[in-house]
Amino acid sequence: KEEPEHEKSPGQTKPPRRKTPLGQLPDSLDEVNTSPADEKDDVAKGFSGVAVMSAIHPYGQIGLDDKPRSAVVGLGGATLVPPPVSRMQDYPLDKRKGPIPVISPPSGHWNLTDSDVKTLPDFHPLERSAVFVPNCSDAAVVARRVSDVLRSRSISAEYINAKAKAKCMTTDDVDFRIRLYRGKKKFSHGVIVEVQRRFGFSTTFASDVAAICDAAEGKVAAPSTPTGLLPSLVPDEEDHTESSNDEDDGLESVKIASSMISEADIDRKIMGLQGLASLTDSYKIGKATATRASTEILAGTNPEAAAARDAILSLVLCKNGSTEAAQRGQVEDKLTDADEANRSLLRTQALCVLSNVLRNMVKRDELRSLKPVLSQAILPALLRDIENASVNPRTADLATRALLPVVQTFDGDFVESDLLANGAYELLIEAQSVGEARFDSLREQSASCLRALDAVKS
Repeated sequence: KEEPEHEKSPGQTKPPRRKTPLGQLPDSLDEVNTSPADEKDDVAKGFSGVAVMSAIHPYGQIGLDDKPRSAVVGLGGATLVPPPVSRMQDYPLDKRKGPIPVISPPSGHWNLTDSDVKTLPDFHPLERSAVFVPNCSDAAVVARRVSDVLRSRSISAEYINAKAKAKCMTTDDVDFRIRLYRGKKKFSHGVIVEVQRRFGFSTTFASDVAAICDAAEGKVAAPSTPTGLLPSLVPDEEDHTESSNDEDDGLESVKIASSMISEADIDRKIMGLQGLASLTDSYKIGKATATRASTEILAGTNPEAAAARDAILSLVLCKNGSTEAAQRGQVEDKLTDADEANRSLLRTQALCVLSNVLRNMVKRDELRSLKPVLSQAILPALLRDIENASVNPRTADLATRALLPVVQTFDGDFVESDLLANGAYELLIEAQSVGEARFDSLREQSASCLRALDAVKS
């Protein structure tokens, strides 16, 4: 709704500005456009057509607003009482307790310096998913807390110190940003941490935001529960495939996803692969349906399933999602950053489907029948991803997930000739060290693969 215009008095040339606890909002978009160049991207996002949805804390909204938080009902009907609201007004100057001690960061942390953190711009409306860390003389302490929680929750991050910004991506493909700002005036004794969702949706993103904000404030962040420790979303009594009269035709969901993957539109391709990733995930869809879908895709029991399998393998075998023409050295049209991002997302989704399928087919004849394809194409591609763990830990994590069922299914001679002889053991050790510093899921998966290889060697 448009607010009514203020009547101008003879001594007033502009209507009064709206004030917030962090400053004054601009009168128009023209004032936003006058912001410095290094701030313009993040300032404009609050006024652009691509708005960012605020994240929701399990106890209510996270923010610097004065609105009270209400209690919510948790699991088992228990009432969860919201924690005290952390507002900047609660930390006057006379309550400061001195600077936070500086700790030397280990490898993989966000090595930010306090000089990299700029003061919050005048015309920057903060998201509700922002917290204020009081009495913080060194923003590097907050940055290290944030990087620790990103590592523990297996969220890949690219740190840009010049803007005190982290570009992050969850394992569910939710793209978001973390920005650090120094407070102004009476809040200059602290640091503001803001989380902005840019793209994607996940039911677990709210808990990720809450963990990041809690960690930034120095609280103990809630741990990320591994999927393997959770009960399946599908009860055992409901874990069954579609009616038996469609056994020869195959699952209709596989056909729909395959038709989407074959289309030219990039968004439909991504949606088709995401559909297959969910359809082959036994945690989400149930073991019976996931196993049947994996069998159809791996064996190519119908034209649609075979087309889906070929598309997935084509994406996995291409480096960084590039086309076959690029692999042969042919010249391609210049790609935009969005094209490169879409290609990377396509390949990531293909790796996710492949790892799900192989895990569902462990020690089965359908997987053993792919021995030539695994030896000549799939395993070299997986080892390449593991080798590049320091560049892209998320794809390395998916590659180790796909590698484990291969080690568990085939005999020692195959593992020795196609994996150990090609340096798989050494690559997994390096990937495990990368995971310890940056991506906890990669550490766990690499350790599982190393234990399986040790069993084969013994």
